[in-house]
Amino acid sequence: MVTPESAKVVPSKILLLANEPITKGLLFPWQTRYGVYKWLRPLCRRLGVTFTPHMTRHFLGKRLNLSGAGLKTIMEALDHADGTSSLRYQDADVEIVRDTLRKAGTLGNVMGKGSRP
Repeated sequence: MVTPESAKVVPSKILLLANEPITKGLLFPWQTRYGVYKWLRPLCRRLGVTFTPHMTRHFLGKRLNLSGAGLKTIMEALDHADGTSSLRYQDADVEIVRDTLRKAGTLGNVMGKGSRP
């Protein structure tokens, strides 16, 4: 059963998957986007983890947001044609807002009207 806790992408899951031996041949042995599940499901069952390719997309979107990437960067990385699909990754995290304001300076500083602490 998939629970919110088991569905999280955590470093231990990534290490388990990353340390799986790679066989010779193509980097990605499946021919269709659905073929990955034929390979991935048995592997995840054997390792005792819950992991899907879609979880990787969410992980990437959140990590890009946390690193301060803009909406267009997230859209491009996730191949979204419409920004509304990428907006879910644009959480207004307080620390990101503070860091962005520190990098950009305040409006008053930009306009030469003083500074904020």
